[in-house]
Amino acid sequence: MESKTSFDWLIGGWKRSNDKAGQATFENWTKTNDSLYSGMSYTLQGPDTIFSEKVNLLKKGDQWSYDVELPGASLPFSFGLTQITDSSFICENPANDFPKMISYHINGDSLFATISGGGQPVDYSFGKLKN
Repeated sequence: MESKTSFDWLIGGWKRSNDKAGQATFENWTKTNDSLYSGMSYTLQGPDTIFSEKVNLLKKGDQWSYDVELPGASLPFSFGLTQITDSSFICENPANDFPKMISYHINGDSLFATISGGGQPVDYSFGKLKN
């Protein structure tokens, strides 16, 4: 991947628009530098956080990796970047049980993510939160 790879379109706050009833899911992305984007995802049910994860999109050498850190896990789950455009990317880890593939794409103020491979695909639709 060339050094001009940019995920700046991820930056900001996002709220899931296709959540289960009674739940609210959010993703927040920040850019630390040209080699690191940090994300935090969490789901609320009422006042309670029922799910959370940290995500880092980071450049290791000349390869980008999507690393997922789940609470209580000793090591992050790493997915290698296999495809990228100006408005989308796909990361894969064929050895992971589920998911094996994570994809993101943006369309205007809407962000779409899908986790798939090794189980029933899950689609996430997010709307951009106003600052």
